[in-house]
Amino acid sequence: MDNNPGTKKDSNPVPVIVPKQPEPEITKKINRTLDHLDVDRGVPYMYNVNTQLPKDIRLYKEFTVTDTLESVLEVAGTPVAYIDGYATDAIETKVEGNTVTVSVKDFARIHGFKEIQLYIPAKIKSDVSDEALNAYENRTVPNKATVAFKDSNGQTGNKESNPVTVRPRDPEKPRDPDPNEPVKTVGPADGSNPTEKYYLTNISDEFRFDITTKVPSNPVDDAGNPVQDAQGRDVKTELTGVTVTDKIDNVLKINRVALKIEDDKVADVTARLQTKLDTKQKQI
Repeated sequence: MDNNPGTKKDSNPVPVIVPKQPEPEITKKINRTLDHLDVDRGVPYMYNVNTQLPKDIRLYKEFTVTDTLESVLEVAGTPVAYIDGYATDAIETKVEGNTVTVSVKDFARIHGFKEIQLYIPAKIKSDVSDEALNAYENRTVPNKATVAFKDSNGQTGNKESNPVTVRPRDPEKPRDPDPNEPVKTVGPADGSNPTEKYYLTNISDEFRFDITTKVPSNPVDDAGNPVQDAQGRDVKTELTGVTVTDKIDNVLKINRVALKIEDDKVADVTARLQTKLDTKQKQI
């Protein structure tokens, strides 16, 4: 060091590193634990979106969770959001079509909490076409959620969740009935897509049972030719009556009973039997 008071020198820099708070993380599941679900069309399931809150959330300027469902899906109820399991007006949930958003309105009030939990009831549309579903690889419909934010320094960012997928189950094809072995199916009230199992969306929804049975016909050989007796006459199957019985559980209500015989020659018989059924129905 010299005696010249005008001499100045700078020391080496010694920066102080301010720890950066970790950015929020967002994860998504189906029915709490699943990454993929095979589900019937029109049957509700739940999307679970969990978004971690930064420790300095009280200093954030914006914080929004967004989830937009694919067009072949639809929101099947009222989405709800909680902070660590508690309902609060510090966050606001909005639904516009297939888009659900959760926005933080009061950052100070959620300081110290850990995550936003968003629940979205959804379903594959009942009337979605095969063409629309075939646009997705293996008919598997993906979905992701995002979180967008502006932190305490005014820096903006966004993150996507992991993808989750749903795929429509192929409807079960009812087996063809054998003689003396009736087949029973269940499905929508309009008779479309009968299967061996049907999920109701609401307990009050109407549904329909169908019972199909083949009436024994004249016997034929392996080639499909009529079997003949010793005199060369076609063997006939003589029927004196056919009865189909179905016992309905007493927790169900019968709205209507109908009969269909797939043979033009018996149309008049069908009409007479339907009249009898309608009379019996009034007595139920």
